[in-house]
Amino acid sequence: MAADPLSDVLSLLKPRSFMSGGVDAGGDWLFQFERSTCFLCLALVSGHCLLSMEDADEAVRLEAGDFVALPHGPAFRLASDLSVSPVNIRSVITEPLSGGIVSWQGGGACLGLIASFTFATEHANILMGLLPPLLHIRSHADRAVMQWYMERMIVVLRNPQPGGALLGEYLSQMMLIELLRLHVTQKCPERVGWLWVWQVPPRPAIQPQGASSDEAACRAAHPTAAATGRLARVWGMRFCCSGPANLGG
Repeated sequence: MAADPLSDVLSLLKPRSFMSGGVDAGGDWLFQFERSTCFLCLALVSGHCLLSMEDADEAVRLEAGDFVALPHGPAFRLASDLSVSPVNIRSVITEPLSGGIVSWQGGGACLGLIASFTFATEHANILMGLLPPLLHIRSHADRAVMQWYMERMIVVLRNPQPGGALLGEYLSQMMLIELLRLHVTQKCPERVGWLWVWQVPPRPAIQPQGASSDEAACRAAHPTAAATGRLARVWGMRFCCSGPANLGG
């Protein structure tokens, strides 16, 4: 079987919890999101708004169809008008969304779908730390795929069925994998760093000269150890794009 180091490492990411739903806002509004440990995704279904992140020089305008991800859980503001008095998002979303849509000021102006994830292993921190603070997907085809994941998660949460918890975990893991693949295949001015290196097509695994068949079988039976070794070897390598990334044209 072809060696696929990126899949080896991503298999170590175990989603611990996830939440998905939406907010339908009307009138003038500004939601304040505090810093968190969550990996946050936002898909704008209708309307438009401004995304202002802490320590960012300029706000990002989001249009219907846009998909953004904030891997590091920064504090940020989402608004129709950044001059409006802020409202803490916790006073808008007062309980787990569980696939529901919360209406604010009657709704109708801007509908956004939200998904947040936390992961159970320290390996997630390594991967997240190598991503830029903002991933903004503009390609129509790519953002449609990402929005599908979020819509599917909402259905799973809104209509609980046997196996739903596991399905939700798989959907969140698949969404993360799609984002990483989009990130490493973007056109970067400098193609350095371990994420970019791992976009090279997988090659057939080669057994080291002198290794016994028993040793090869042992490595195949313990992919976690192999992937952990890869993480250790790439630790300290800096990914080239440290600022916001626009994925797609």
